[in-house]
Amino acid sequence: EFLSLVRQLIRIRGSLAHTQRTSYPHGHDYNDNGWGDIEWLHPVHGRMQQHHWLEEQAMTLLFTEVGEQAPAVAIMFNADKVSRTFRLPSLTQNCRWNPVFCSSRVPAEQLAVRSWSLTPRSLVCMLCNEDNNPAPTDSSAVEE
Repeated sequence: EFLSLVRQLIRIRGSLAHTQRTSYPHGHDYNDNGWGDIEWLHPVHGRMQQHHWLEEQAMTLLFTEVGEQAPAVAIMFNADKVSRTFRLPSLTQNCRWNPVFCSSRVPAEQLAVRSWSLTPRSLVCMLCNEDNNPAPTDSSAVEE
């Protein structure tokens, strides 16, 4: 099962423009919605604040290069001992978040349009595709 997850991550990594960059994201390139090219988010309260770093066991890493013909990527980390709710931002009017990887045997449960529950000690990778550009399908990807 572990090797299967690693193979799946390698396939996802190879298909994303974010992993083919020739420079590091630095958080200063803003799109039309005011998001940096890379952001750290609190599970439900938006951008991470200084005090969140000391008290949280869950966070989201967000790559927002939607305008470059690449889907935005959100990697939700739940290092907590309990299930946690995560909310993702709406980056564009047509943005639809789709799960493409889940480290847990129990897939993330979608609670609302941009809200998911993650099991303890799990990681989920989501792509924000425009409605007219569906997420890549993979028989081993997490289904909604």
